[in-house]
Amino acid sequence: ISALGIINDENYEIHFPDSIRGYVSFSDIRQAKGGFTICFWLKTSNVGFFIEYRTVTSGDQNETLVFGLYCGNNTFDILLRNRRSQYSMGMTDDSWHYVCVLLDGNIGLLAVFKDGHRNFKEARRRALNSEYWNAGTMTVGFRKTNNSNSAVLGKLSGLNIWSYPVPIKEILRMSYGCGTEAGDSKSWETVRDKIIGEVEIKDSRTCKDRKAGRLVAEGITVHVNQSALFMSPLYDASRGGQSRCLRFRFMLQGPGEKALTVYRKAKKYREIPIWISKGITRGNWVYGQVQLSSISDFQLNIGKDRLVHFIECPSSCKCEEFGEVYDKRILIIGEKLLAIPSNLPPNTGAVVSEDKNNVFYSAQYVSTKFILQAWRAQLEYLQENKLTALPNGLFKDLSKLEVFSNELKTVTKETLQGLSALKYLYLDNNRLANVPTDAFSELTSLKYLKLDHFILCCYAEKSVEGVTCDSPADEFSSCDDLMKNKTLQICIWILGILAFLGNLLVITWRIIDKEENRVHSFLLTNLAVADMFMGVYLLTIAIVDARWQGEYFKHDTKWRAGIGCQVIGVLSMLSSEVSVLILTVITIDRFVCIIFPFKFKRLTYKSAVFTCAVAWILGVVISVIPIIGIDYFYDKSGDFGFYSRSAVCLPLQLSEGTPAGWEYSASFFIGLNFVSFTFILVAYILMFWTVKRSARAVRSTSINKESAMAKRLIFIVMTDFCCWMPIIIISILSLTGNFFDPHKIALVWIAVFVLPLNSSLNPILYTFSTERAKRSLARKRKNVTGMVMKSLNSRAGDQSMDYLRTNAENTLVSIAESSPRPVKKIVEKQEQQSKQVKTKLKLIEVVDIFQEDTTGKRSTGYVTAWCEEEGVLGMVLLKYFGKEMKEDWTREVDVVQGLSSNEDSQDNLLHYRWHSKASEQSIEHGKKKIHGIQGSSWLICYDFESSSTLGEFLSEKGIVIDLDAVCAVVCDVITAIEHLLDHGIAHNNITTGNILIRQCPRVPPIKAVLGGFSQASKANDAGAFTNSAADEQSCHSHDIKQFGHLLATLLGHCHGSSEYVKLREIMNLCFEDAEEKRPTARYIREVLEETWRAEGVWDT
Repeated sequence: ISALGIINDENYEIHFPDSIRGYVSFSDIRQAKGGFTICFWLKTSNVGFFIEYRTVTSGDQNETLVFGLYCGNNTFDILLRNRRSQYSMGMTDDSWHYVCVLLDGNIGLLAVFKDGHRNFKEARRRALNSEYWNAGTMTVGFRKTNNSNSAVLGKLSGLNIWSYPVPIKEILRMSYGCGTEAGDSKSWETVRDKIIGEVEIKDSRTCKDRKAGRLVAEGITVHVNQSALFMSPLYDASRGGQSRCLRFRFMLQGPGEKALTVYRKAKKYREIPIWISKGITRGNWVYGQVQLSSISDFQLNIGKDRLVHFIECPSSCKCEEFGEVYDKRILIIGEKLLAIPSNLPPNTGAVVSEDKNNVFYSAQYVSTKFILQAWRAQLEYLQENKLTALPNGLFKDLSKLEVFSNELKTVTKETLQGLSALKYLYLDNNRLANVPTDAFSELTSLKYLKLDHFILCCYAEKSVEGVTCDSPADEFSSCDDLMKNKTLQICIWILGILAFLGNLLVITWRIIDKEENRVHSFLLTNLAVADMFMGVYLLTIAIVDARWQGEYFKHDTKWRAGIGCQVIGVLSMLSSEVSVLILTVITIDRFVCIIFPFKFKRLTYKSAVFTCAVAWILGVVISVIPIIGIDYFYDKSGDFGFYSRSAVCLPLQLSEGTPAGWEYSASFFIGLNFVSFTFILVAYILMFWTVKRSARAVRSTSINKESAMAKRLIFIVMTDFCCWMPIIIISILSLTGNFFDPHKIALVWIAVFVLPLNSSLNPILYTFSTERAKRSLARKRKNVTGMVMKSLNSRAGDQSMDYLRTNAENTLVSIAESSPRPVKKIVEKQEQQSKQVKTKLKLIEVVDIFQEDTTGKRSTGYVTAWCEEEGVLGMVLLKYFGKEMKEDWTREVDVVQGLSSNEDSQDNLLHYRWHSKASEQSIEHGKKKIHGIQGSSWLICYDFESSSTLGEFLSEKGIVIDLDAVCAVVCDVITAIEHLLDHGIAHNNITTGNILIRQCPRVPPIKAVLGGFSQASKANDAGAFTNSAADEQSCHSHDIKQFGHLLATLLGHCHGSSEYVKLREIMNLCFEDAEEKRPTARYIREVLEETWRAEGVWDT
């Protein structure tokens, strides 16, 4: 038996500061039953050192102290359960001391050892056979500061806990110096990560030698290349088959290569080395033991560095027979055994591997009779080496063969030939990849087989009847099916067909049915292409599963290592990541359009093409890199790569293990997707909040639209959440080891069902559920396009209108807030009397709006106020008139009162509420009295829409006006003009100062509201619209001309673009000298709605 290997993780000590802020705490102690041993090295000159163990009982959050050690001034206290005992033992002499506390619960013995010697013991009256270290926390440190001159209170090293009473002799052996010992309940090398606070770690510990007695005395002077030698007394020969065992600890010190050898010298014979260590102990104490047996009296020599009767036999050389008859032994020297020598000496009966930490392996002779009687029953053979191949026919007449933990790549029928009696075979933890299906056909008696892959078990189960094969179950496949879950087999067909045909239909439809919004159409077409690839992936998996049903195990290795699995793996990752990136781009476009509609320019077609090109290039690079031959992406065998880790060729990291390339997979499926989803979630919440806030002032007519928008938003966010967040959360939990899924059911459903679900739903979410899609399908059924063409062709014959007619085939688009209005007939209404209302008004401030209404009229103005009417509180806009302005007040009331009915209201016009004399209302002034409102003043109350006019809006810095914004404003204004003209009212003062701008739930999120009715006139007003129809046409044409000037002002704030040609044509028609050639308000509105390319509320 050789020396144990060297481990350096325990070679450190910790220094406790003169502060209560530094200590050690850990809870991962293996449970002990019936007893324990806790040992540690301590050097201190201060009192206060302690070790405590506390538990938390079920149902109670209070901690209970169940064990404690306390170092005082020449005292040592032990607390066990509820009993505390104090003993006399000093350790505060600033020297290293080895302290062990041993409890033997079976006999009720408690003992304390200092420096290997028992200091005291206590026999309890009853046994302490109970569990220890159960669900608690151990804390180590100094209880209080000592105000010492030194900044270090004490030093600690070698803290180990065993789950059993360690033998007394072993405690003595460990006390000579800290070494490589490690407790089975808690070892010192695992304490390093549990240090808290200001504790200092020193990598080279100083407790290796406490200067106690030694077997070999120090001070032996030797010359260069000489060795010190210890000679033992003469021992008697072995009797009755009994042998002795020499156990010892040693430390090799000094420069250069060092060796320790134990020789046996029998009478009349030469020295024979029976134990050797050529490793470097690096100044650590290392254990060694060797069996002593001889047919004659013998003596041991320790330290003489010779190799007698041993032949160095590397695995590639021939091993020759040697030595004398009574001791035939071969020593194979090497760090690891790389191959089995194919020509061992004929008198080698068996090859026996020793402990995995040994530095060499030995072949020992045993007789043929012994092999037949003993080794036929059980043979442990060459486990935990680096074997890459096994010679054919080497193993014969065995019943048990263990070749686990090697690097075997293949096992064939010839390798196992002649093993008809073999019952137990262990081939796990190897790199088996190239294994033929008939490899196990010769093992007719095989009862148990252990392998790494279930496919190899399928080979064995098909070849050997009744064999029990142990291998990790595959989460996706069985011997018969690529997809062993029958429900998932159906789901993968359904999702594959939906993803492929649904997205193919989107692509075809967008190519045939051209959309004016090229940016929108281009983004969604790219999204559909990416999602269609996921459909190709799903259908390929479904087809392969159906093709090999009942015999999948025959094709698994070829499938996963083949080009087909690599290609669809690339498609799945390409589809997933490009889809995520394009969804993020769409969200950014919507976010900018709604949150910052006039601060940034919207995505143009060129920028959309560039962005999508970058997304596709990035997706291709990400998905192709793992298949270009980089070793990082391949497992140990080198046969299965990044996409071949499972039968479904998906690199998703959802397991606790760390397969090849797991960091790469996690960085995209977890990192990139998490960032994208978080942005999409936050962006849609902000968009919804913005629209919700802007819709508060909108009356009941927009409630249904807002509700539909909210449902659509929730549907988009929830589908993204349900598809992405389970993947992200479970991946993180799996990587941290906190997700318990022993049968990997969650992995299967997430990989095959949840991940592709988004690709199947995106055509519905972003295309088929939109208003444009519904309208387009309705038009195709009813042939609405032809009807619109016919209507437009019959309107006018003017040559200047031909340009607009050429574009009449464009889709008629309706925005939610400016949808087509029914034609209203001019209704003659009787003059309404003053509304009898009693309100409470609290004035807020004077607002500087509709200046053209109040210019030159000192007693006229606008005030914002809180109005409580019938228990309902709301904000209103008051227009006040001085008592001498009653005629103006009466004329405006007569105009706006006819527009106030709820069933005929128009939200593009300033909404009238009531009018009265100021003295009839309860008015409360704010901090600053508004002198313009007196008891004799006349009031008109309107809904408060906004305090910002279009003129102020256009003059703001940083405002970006695009086609959508222009169309939104002019559509609202022309709709308001049309409504006025339908009621026989001419506004007569359509300017940027008389148009208010407020937010609303649409894209872009602005609405224009026409106000400033001081110059408005009705058809039956004196001087307005005389009995001549020409005068009425002239007044209407005047509003149209003013609208043309408004359109010119807006176009003046836009940079030149071909998109504005239609608007300029409309503007030119409004400026026609002949009033009869100017288009009607209705015609202008319909053409503008055709021109406007926006898709309605939340269409994307």
